[in-house]
Amino acid sequence: IDSLRAIEERPEAHINLGNYYVGANDVVTAEAEFRTGLRLDPKSVGARVNLADLYRQSDRDADAEQLIRAGLAIVNDDAGVAALRYSLGLLLVRKEQQQPALAEFKAAAELQPDDARFVYVYGVALHSLGQSDQAISTLTSAAERFPAEFDIHWGLTTILRDLGRLDEARAIAAAKVL
Repeated sequence: IDSLRAIEERPEAHINLGNYYVGANDVVTAEAEFRTGLRLDPKSVGARVNLADLYRQSDRDADAEQLIRAGLAIVNDDAGVAALRYSLGLLLVRKEQQQPALAEFKAAAELQPDDARFVYVYGVALHSLGQSDQAISTLTSAAERFPAEFDIHWGLTTILRDLGRLDEARAIAAAKVL
């Protein structure tokens, strides 16, 4: 804490302090730290996403959504926008708004195609919404781009298994030793 206080002019210090206080179950102090990080840098995606997650944990989804959407209005770099769109997608899933969530996951995956997590979640969301062929295509392509990513291979394997395409599922599982 002392080392982070020594650099408290930096938003990252407050993000780390906020995460520390989340872990200590001190929601009030964590929120204050994340808000300080945002005051220092309103475009701080880390402060914004962490504060939105804190709101989620506190059953404050409306505040989380407002915070993320405000960030989307001011953040202009692809990586930041992708992280915010992904976070918004997760929030919309919790609110049982699957189609808008899918659009957010797709946008995140398109903005950051090298982020395996974004691509994986988009593929799983496609399958969850009955677009299994597109999910398989998305995850197959991702499996080629991210050969070491367990979740992508596991997701593809389980989707194929669930669709009764057992030989394909077994081949992927055997090749990756899932």
